[in-house]
Amino acid sequence: MVKLPFRMATVSILKSNWMSAVEVCILTCFYIFIIDQEHEQVPQPKVQN
Repeated sequence: MVKLPFRMATVSILKSNWMSAVEVCILTCFYIFIIDQEHEQVPQPKVQN
């Protein structure tokens, strides 16, 4: 999931479309944040056990 936005960002930078590159980078960071939160929420019940 992370490779796709990263590749899009690379293509946008190559096209000198900085606005799209920034938007994709922000979206990538947002996706990574959501994925990290999901990974953190999954082990919590197992730790309580």
